[in-house]
Amino acid sequence: MTCVGARPRTSCGPTAAESPRIALVVAGSRGDAQPFVALALALAELGAQPVLMSHGEHRALAARHQVAFVELPGDPRELLATRTGLELLATRDPLRALRGLRKLADGLLEDVLAALETALREVDVVVFSTLAVAAYHVAEVLDLPAIWGVLQPVVATATYPSLLVSPGRDLGRWGNLASHRLADRLAWILFAPALTDYRARRGLPKAGPGEVRGSIVTLGGWSPLLTPAPPDWPATASVTGAWMLPPALEPPLDRRIVDFLHDADPPVYIGLGSATVPDPDEVTELLLASARDAGVRVILSSGWAGLGSGPVGSVQGGGEVKVVDDRVLVVDGDIGHQQLFRNCAAVVHHAGAGTTHTALAAGTVGVPLPFWADQPFWAARTSALGVSTRPVPRSQWSRPRIANAIAQAVGEPWRGRRAAELGEALAAEDGAHAAARRIIETHRDRSRELGRIPGSR
Repeated sequence: MTCVGARPRTSCGPTAAESPRIALVVAGSRGDAQPFVALALALAELGAQPVLMSHGEHRALAARHQVAFVELPGDPRELLATRTGLELLATRDPLRALRGLRKLADGLLEDVLAALETALREVDVVVFSTLAVAAYHVAEVLDLPAIWGVLQPVVATATYPSLLVSPGRDLGRWGNLASHRLADRLAWILFAPALTDYRARRGLPKAGPGEVRGSIVTLGGWSPLLTPAPPDWPATASVTGAWMLPPALEPPLDRRIVDFLHDADPPVYIGLGSATVPDPDEVTELLLASARDAGVRVILSSGWAGLGSGPVGSVQGGGEVKVVDDRVLVVDGDIGHQQLFRNCAAVVHHAGAGTTHTALAAGTVGVPLPFWADQPFWAARTSALGVSTRPVPRSQWSRPRIANAIAQAVGEPWRGRRAAELGEALAAEDGAHAAARRIIETHRDRSRELGRIPGSR
């Protein structure tokens, strides 16, 4: 089976201007990587040659969709499972979170820079995710156009504050702007040692806070239904719509999941995605007890937290699906979330960008239980739109609060109608292709400047 992706420079075929080789450099979890796989497929349909560059965790995802893949050092799942990673996820103190991130990044960034400098020599354009800022500096060394592909609204604005400094709490016009400047400084502190040394060794001028934001083309891969581009964003930044895989490309649901879905009333999905917790058995019991109090059946997703891996009952079956009893089913691994969510009464989740959009696309009411970073932002937005209940932040989790939120989600029909309405609107978006067209246009503009397109000056 032939992979969609970059060909060597010596291969025959279209010129780079006609069929650009585009690196999609991603750091993070499945929720960070899957939108870029959707973007890769859109780029390939438009004649480009995409290659996903990320952690080994995402190799299977790329292979399933026939997207070329280059492995980069590091494993975010292992890092977040360390003591430092767990402390990072538990804190609401941005300075403490920054120290934790810097500790996790120590030593790894140098290896990533070296790997990228080799891999990016074979491409024409670099698109990098929110956390993959190392790629921007390597692109500068190699004189390649770089595009920031972000799944969170990180571009400075007076409309809302930085997600790092004040997630979910408006600070007013000047306070919001100041929070973005502070976030730039905090982020630079995280990466400064390795990047400053790298730039000096490669003969580049010194960089500083906000370097990436400058005049670089920035593409927001989320739905404008959740938050449109603010009026004070630069012309180089835009919201394209969510980068989502077509439902038809999802793996089919396991027969045991299908049977469970149709055995009785629609169940509630509960999962924390890439969030990890120091006490998975305790959290599992809290979530299942809350669901029992709300009177609902549950499909529990293990996720990175390892929910349901402890003594949750007598288990039937095996593999990636465990039937605990007629009220609880535990799933693990890669499942078709869009198909699953469409058949659930509600989705209880950590409010990451990926799960938030998938639940919305399915037209299913959400119950957000946010931890940190962009999660409080998405939780607040979906709640304001009426497609989710009020958020229950990690610091406020309790059996009564979560049970009450679940009961509201399944017991208030107007929320379901609103979710279905916005889900239809989201399904009409084509964010991945909109972003792909902008990427190819950026490459062609650069090629014209350099006289690489026949007929250009």
